Amino acid sequence: MIRKSKKRYRQKKKRWHFFNKEEKKSKEPDRFIETYLAGDTFNEAQKEFLIKCLEEGDTVEEMKTYASASLTPAMMQRLRQVRKKRRGQ
Repeated sequence: MIRKSKKRYRQKKKRWHFFNKEEKKSKEPDRFIETYLAGDTFNEAQKEFLIKCLEEGDTVEEMKTYASASLTPAMMQRLRQVRKKRRGQ
């Protein structure tokens, strides 16, 4: 009897996690901070641009395609626009 209830609990928990996408979204700002804001890799203008991109809905994975410490914010913006055009956004 106890085995069945534990099994049902695990199944419900799995379904809940599958349908609850908020858990993934809540980790996004942490990953963003670790990747782009915590270190001295990016200067202030680059960080401001990347924060703006996050506010506009870009994910950390998307930002990886155009974020580079060796590029100016204007260059990153152009790469971002090219990526969006190719994806049809």
